[in-house]
Amino acid sequence: MPCSISISPPPEAALWDSVRACIEQQQRDAPWAPGLTLLGLSKRLRLPEKELCASLAAFVESGRLAHRIGYYAMSEFTPELTGPQRAFFDAAVSLDPRSAFLPVSCDRIATEMKFARIAGLHHAFDALLAIGALIQVGRDLYRAGQIQAIRGLLETALRDANEITPARFRDLIGTSRKHALPLLEWFDAAKITIRDGDVRKLRDAALAP
Repeated sequence: MPCSISISPPPEAALWDSVRACIEQQQRDAPWAPGLTLLGLSKRLRLPEKELCASLAAFVESGRLAHRIGYYAMSEFTPELTGPQRAFFDAAVSLDPRSAFLPVSCDRIATEMKFARIAGLHHAFDALLAIGALIQVGRDLYRAGQIQAIRGLLETALRDANEITPARFRDLIGTSRKHALPLLEWFDAAKITIRDGDVRKLRDAALAP
């Protein structure tokens, strides 16, 4: 049910009250979900997305809302998965003791979610991505702890040798080129490393005067 029947933009204070009411209701109804999208809020408030977007950006800027992977939530909100949802992801994104840095295929997870028949599972997956518990790198999926450990190894190797090749990085983490290259690109995008020809260097060191 829509939270408001507005057909024209209300004053900022009234709009904030309506946005907050919608989001808080969503958080009560689906505490495992990461929030509401712009489209979802637009439909519930019966306001055009274009008119709503600027106000939402202002609410995020002021700290009243959080905006993560396309979802708006109250700034203090942390999603809470149900028992079946958490059990599914604990099993689906399990660590291989023979290769601690081996990721899980996003396509495999998508297929398993499709047939799991667990309520709210897709929103729970988005929530884990939004809070950083799971991290998607290309078509690979890692636990946050894996990425933190890989980053530690990479930074140590770069401080020791100043640069690293994709082949050396692959050997360092014990996976294949298929997984290593997207990881290097992810670290580039995260501004941790910078590419210099065929090697990577620590971004801060490379940009230092």
